[in-house]
Amino acid sequence: MMTWIATLNLTLLGTGPLSLAAIFIHPLKLPPGGRLFLFFPLALCIAIVYRVTRAERAAELPWPTIKNFLAIVLGMWAIALAFFAAHQLSLHFQ
Repeated sequence: MMTWIATLNLTLLGTGPLSLAAIFIHPLKLPPGGRLFLFFPLALCIAIVYRVTRAERAAELPWPTIKNFLAIVLGMWAIALAFFAAHQLSLHFQ
């Protein structure tokens, strides 16, 4: 029987099925369009890190972080919409 120490060693050394390297060798299967939803945690992390580096007190974090998150998401949505419109115009005037 494998102990938790042996499991931890296998995980940290990258030789077991639970290793961090395993996700690069056998990537997760995502449904079509599923990669799009990975943007939201990324945008939230960016908003949190940006706001933490700017805040002087912890009380300043929650609401500005949410506003930054929404600004990032809406800004990326606007950029995607602009590229989609430019693509559609280029197809129309071809």
